[in-house]
Amino acid sequence: MFSPSLSHLQLRPDPPMLEVYALGAGVLVAITLLHGAGLGYTVRSYRRAAKRLLQNASQPWRASLLFGCAILLMLILHTIDACIWALVLRSTGLVSDIRSSLYFTANSYTTLGYGNVPLGVGWRELSPIMAICGLFTFGWTTSVMFNVVGYHNDLLDELKDEYARKLRMRSNLRAEVRVIHRHESESEKAEEIAERKQEAGKTFFQRFRMRREERKKRYLLRDQATHEARDAFRKEREAEKDIYRPPDQTPKV
Repeated sequence: MFSPSLSHLQLRPDPPMLEVYALGAGVLVAITLLHGAGLGYTVRSYRRAAKRLLQNASQPWRASLLFGCAILLMLILHTIDACIWALVLRSTGLVSDIRSSLYFTANSYTTLGYGNVPLGVGWRELSPIMAICGLFTFGWTTSVMFNVVGYHNDLLDELKDEYARKLRMRSNLRAEVRVIHRHESESEKAEEIAERKQEAGKTFFQRFRMRREERKKRYLLRDQATHEARDAFRKEREAEKDIYRPPDQTPKV
């Protein structure tokens, strides 16, 4: 049952109760601290990403995807906690192989307690300590999940309103652009008619010279319009976040 690493770590088959408690408590504290740090990172990452969604007035389904990623990170945290216990049991030789160690750890950590892989009479007290560790981490995760769910519901409501406002602004801008283009086309047609009337009383060479000068002007105006459009597009991209940014009323987790 006990591997050669057991003698290296000076673990005995029937140790005092204090030794079993010290090992279990040390691993429990380390796992709980690691779990808390992971939960803090998950919540901070979730809030930063949610703030970016609000600033960009993204589609509401992105909030659900972000919430699913937060749940996945919490699941990974619990898996890491169980793996740490399994590695401790395997490295100390209390369980013969890593697969049995993972199975026993999962049963004890989740408080199922099948007990199909006994630790031996001297170390069986580690099993309830592992269960207590699972209760601590699951309780901590539950409290964080409660806050994240409330934040997620508020985020969905705000995103629906902001995304609808963004769509309204886009449709209004497109309508204004269409009106401007219509007016520009009408003014261009009127100018063309006026130019034709002016050319009617001129000679062939005068008309040729006027058309050449007009082509030069059009080329210059086209290049100028291209540069202005590029500048306007760049400024629009820079100002888009400010245009669609909602008031700073983000709830706190």
